[in-house]
Amino acid sequence: MTELIYLNGKGRGQIARNILALFGVEFKDTRVSMTPELKESLEYGVLPKLIEGDFELAEGIAIYRYLAEKYNFSGSTLQERAIAESIVSASLTILVDYHTARNDQDQEKLNKVTIPKILGHWESRLSKFSNAAGGTNRTYADLSIFTIIESLSSVAQLVSKSYPNIEKLMQYYYNHDIIGKYYKSESITSLPW
Repeated sequence: MTELIYLNGKGRGQIARNILALFGVEFKDTRVSMTPELKESLEYGVLPKLIEGDFELAEGIAIYRYLAEKYNFSGSTLQERAIAESIVSASLTILVDYHTARNDQDQEKLNKVTIPKILGHWESRLSKFSNAAGGTNRTYADLSIFTIIESLSSVAQLVSKSYPNIEKLMQYYYNHDIIGKYYKSESITSLPW
């Protein structure tokens, strides 16, 4: 049985949850509170953590890459896989900066520099290619774009107004037979953030 351990929110655990859901993997979605004891017990002091039998993996990007490779969702060429990982990394930049903006100056930089720069790059890629990594099939890069934008309402509002190709990607996943249903399920709608 696969187990994903993360906090009771979407955050950095949601991309892994979405990959598992997309590929129909039954998994134990363990939601915890970060205590000093838990933090101390974790390899790097952070979540998410993936467990498959005796195999344990920490750190979000490593987990996403592992799952994407396992389910052939990372890209078909070395270049596509590298671009996909770059996009996933940028999606986490938005997420982390969004949640760590401590003052008006941080928030202004996020809203006027970081988010528009990253969204602009994604919009440009999606205007040239049918998916973010540039190959013929969607990858975990596309799913990470959806996941991060969906979890941050102010970014989602900006996308719907100014980034039509990203909005088309968002609608693809909202209407997807598996991910669309998953996002309407209580396991997602009950998450506080």
